[in-house]
Amino acid sequence: MMQSAILKSHPESTTSALQDLVFTYSEFEKTFDVRSDGEETNKRLTHFNGNKSEPIHRWFSYKEGFSSHLLSWVCDVCDLNLDSLVAILDPFAGVATSLLSAQLAYRGNRALKLVGVERNPFVASVGRTKLDWQSFDVKKIAKYIPKLVSKVKARGDLKFEIAELTTLRNEKVFNRRRLYDLLFARELIKNDQQLGHEMNFFLLGWASIIEAASNVRKDGRALRFVDKENRQPVYKLLEARLSQMLADIRSASKALSNIKRGDVMATVLEGDGRTLDVLSSSDTRFDMILYSPPYLNNLDYSEVYKMELWLSEAISSSAEFRRLRLQTLRSHPSLIFPETYLVDHLPAAAWSRRLRDALLELLPNDSRRKERSRTIRAYMDDMLVSLRNQYIFAQPGAPAVCVVGNSVHGSKEYPIPIATDLLIASLAKEAGFEVEKLHVTRYTRRRDYSESVLREGILILRRPKPNGRGS
Repeated sequence: MMQSAILKSHPESTTSALQDLVFTYSEFEKTFDVRSDGEETNKRLTHFNGNKSEPIHRWFSYKEGFSSHLLSWVCDVCDLNLDSLVAILDPFAGVATSLLSAQLAYRGNRALKLVGVERNPFVASVGRTKLDWQSFDVKKIAKYIPKLVSKVKARGDLKFEIAELTTLRNEKVFNRRRLYDLLFARELIKNDQQLGHEMNFFLLGWASIIEAASNVRKDGRALRFVDKENRQPVYKLLEARLSQMLADIRSASKALSNIKRGDVMATVLEGDGRTLDVLSSSDTRFDMILYSPPYLNNLDYSEVYKMELWLSEAISSSAEFRRLRLQTLRSHPSLIFPETYLVDHLPAAAWSRRLRDALLELLPNDSRRKERSRTIRAYMDDMLVSLRNQYIFAQPGAPAVCVVGNSVHGSKEYPIPIATDLLIASLAKEAGFEVEKLHVTRYTRRRDYSESVLREGILILRRPKPNGRGS
């Protein structure tokens, strides 16, 4: 059981606060079905890595994404037939993995509506471009690739103004030659009026090589310096990526060429996945909601993708960057957000209140106590808002499926186990959902902590039907 595992791993100075927290975790777990019997089979479902070999999915590497195979697994577990669905929503769409999976797999006769909502403007553009793959002119693309590559190769001594972001101006992060090559390629693409709609294809291919052209890699919440031996020049990286993307369009088009199906309308809207305000004028209700929200793991995803945000010109000033970060889900303490008190207004006996208060009670009385408390409170308030709005847009009987991972905050001497899956499940109950199952896909570990609270899983929620039964 989670309870005994955490208590055993904690230092001898175990407090009554820790005992209360793990007891509350354990008792709440008993209110629904928690399964880990399929861990070996399902551990890849919550990771993006497998998508790197999947056509179109691989157009941009997105560490925080999940598997392209998750959708089919969800349909099996929730006893749904994808071909009978009318509308699917992903409120934290990222690069549109869930929507693209549905777009490629759908074989139904009716129209299918796929809607994603994403706050990060660069990431939203990635998702939209991937979903637009069928609209691109392959002949125009094939003709333009060698022209673009040859021009970048022959750039000469042209120099460009570098955005004010310190990371981009640091020559340890970007060799000036490679950075100017990237900026030159971007300007060639953006200023070529003949490209038309295909400009989006080329801009995505260009953006997807930014990390490979740099001296850093994304690692958790930071960009870390790495020694990239035998790196290819920018023009070769660009040629290889664009050629691969073109081949993906051809193979996907061939796979669907003899398939008769209803229209599939798919898009990613730039907006707030908590409030779903971009859907306020829509009367669509969704037969499935499938998503992975930011975890309560202190990661500022705007910071993680800052190179792409700035170089793509989705962000052009520090003030604009700060505004974007302030509009994101409050899962990190990187800046001070306005405070809210939604969970405080729930009944004291509510599981979400009990879990949160037990977690806050455990926080050590040190310099970071206020920061940690503020982040936990804000995250739970934001997820409560999100779940309440998901409930509104879900059809009665529809599943809401959430991919989530837990974390441990604090030091080796005083670890603070954060069971985000249980926090979200408790908030879902308050929003009106039934909590059906938590499928644990894998147990993870931190360098100094490796107990059962550290896990990733798939939480199955369902909006009840009027008769009180979810299915």
